[in-house]
Amino acid sequence: MQGIDKAGWPVVAIDRDGLRGRQGTKMQSPNRTYNLEADELRGAAALLVFFYHSINSGISSVMQTAKWPMSSNPFVSIIYEGHTGVSLFMVLSGYILSSGTFGREIQYFGFLKNRILRIFPLMIVVLVFSLYTAKSFELGSIISPFILLANIPSAMTSPSNLSGTVWTISVEFQFYLIAPFLFLFVWRYGVFRFLLPIMALFWILKVMALLPLPPAEQYRANYFTILGRINQFMAGIGLAYLIHIGRFSISANRKTGFFLLTLSSIAVLALMSLLNRQGGISAWHWWHIIYPEVEALIWAAFIGGYLAAFPFRGTGISTALRWIGMLSFSIYILHYAVQYEFWAAFRQGYLGSLQFGTLGIIAASFAIFAVVLFVSMLSYYCIERPFLEMRGRYLTRSEHQVEKFAA
Repeated sequence: MQGIDKAGWPVVAIDRDGLRGRQGTKMQSPNRTYNLEADELRGAAALLVFFYHSINSGISSVMQTAKWPMSSNPFVSIIYEGHTGVSLFMVLSGYILSSGTFGREIQYFGFLKNRILRIFPLMIVVLVFSLYTAKSFELGSIISPFILLANIPSAMTSPSNLSGTVWTISVEFQFYLIAPFLFLFVWRYGVFRFLLPIMALFWILKVMALLPLPPAEQYRANYFTILGRINQFMAGIGLAYLIHIGRFSISANRKTGFFLLTLSSIAVLALMSLLNRQGGISAWHWWHIIYPEVEALIWAAFIGGYLAAFPFRGTGISTALRWIGMLSFSIYILHYAVQYEFWAAFRQGYLGSLQFGTLGIIAASFAIFAVVLFVSMLSYYCIERPFLEMRGRYLTRSEHQVEKFAA
């Protein structure tokens, strides 16, 4: 902590260095330069997670099986293992939130205030509606999601699955609580004196926590909690840092960007194919203990290549992805309940006589996504946007030089 600002808020000082480029519109963050490709990637991650849930739910509903779907085709495997979109979101969060903070002072409570305004309004609305259909009315299970513990086994669950994806908010906000200090220490000490050692420490502590657990609990803790996710945020911070100090340039050579994008895309497909052939993410194997870290590093390389290559800039694909990216938080929070209601209730109750093959499941998923987009637009404009407009600046110039010990 490096002092108190005029409003009486704690300030984390990093160093002098201005933000480059123009600020975004009012609906974009007032604290960093707007990045088109980051919004496109948000949209791509939202699509991946939606189709993962809808296709898998469709197969389960139509085939009347709980068996994890598997395929030898890597492009199909990545849909069956589309949960990897959550990891992309988390690496991207680490990258976006740390970008522009190096060389700046961060008002700690201003940072948290913006995070609260970003995620709490929709989360609270969803939790309140879920509360009245909850399966358990024990006080602890009801309170836990409201205090950012939606990812513990005893947390409230609802037949509607409205709160089915709220667990990620718990993980995100636990990261937010320490994020400004991680930004500071990465900037101050660099990759070899802080970033890699802290990632190693986090991994060792995770191993110590997971080893005594049975396989099902190892999977749950590794996937649903900060134990398995913290290094995914760190990978995003590392990417932002390397870009900031010029060790990785996103503007020097577009061909290099395409090369890195191609290699990382192949790596993503190979990792998801391996995971799928071994029974999916929930079928625990010994190497899953390092899986989130490997996945994060691949996604960090993918993000770096995508930023450098900007493959869709100026096209209709870019426009569509950025629009979906704008709605991505509402899509992510609400999509699971919408697709679940269709496959578990509507299809079985009203369309039971229709035969759904593979193409039928895919076509139905596109129709469901149209509904998700409509609901997400209402959510964004009525709940998210009014609170987003209340966000303020938490980055200021440093009034004193903070020594930087390593590059």
